[in-house]
Amino acid sequence: DGRISAEESAVKEGPAQGSPSLVLDYDFGKGWQYALISPTQPLPVPKGAGQLTYWVKGSGSGVLLLMRYQDSTGQTFQPEGVPVDWTGWKPVTFALNGSTGGRWGGANDGKVHLPIKITALAVLDNPQGRGTKGQIELASPSLLRTLTNPTP
Repeated sequence: DGRISAEESAVKEGPAQGSPSLVLDYDFGKGWQYALISPTQPLPVPKGAGQLTYWVKGSGSGVLLLMRYQDSTGQTFQPEGVPVDWTGWKPVTFALNGSTGGRWGGANDGKVHLPIKITALAVLDNPQGRGTKGQIELASPSLLRTLTNPTP
């Protein structure tokens, strides 16, 4: 909205040699501010996928990392966030079952109505409105299948 400084940089090398990563530089002032890394069109999630995981290269700024997905009723889910208080690469996983975090819109009943689609691969939130800046890289996003009856 013009009050937030965020800049998408060129793609860099990810955690595995030769794999690309998406880079976002951010500079949040004091107050509630956030930035989204969103696809131009929502990404459909195949039936059976229960988690989104990707590698994150943190800069230790403490920015809160979240993601968003939407169900067939238009209900948006935002699983609990992860404070990026580390430096270097680390895997981060978000559940796609509506069990944690916030929700709004659509049926607003807390139940995930299939099919779902990812509307924001990453949401960077300014924790407690204190202001922070840094850089974050995301690489190798993957959807993980949830096994309902695993066999030993």
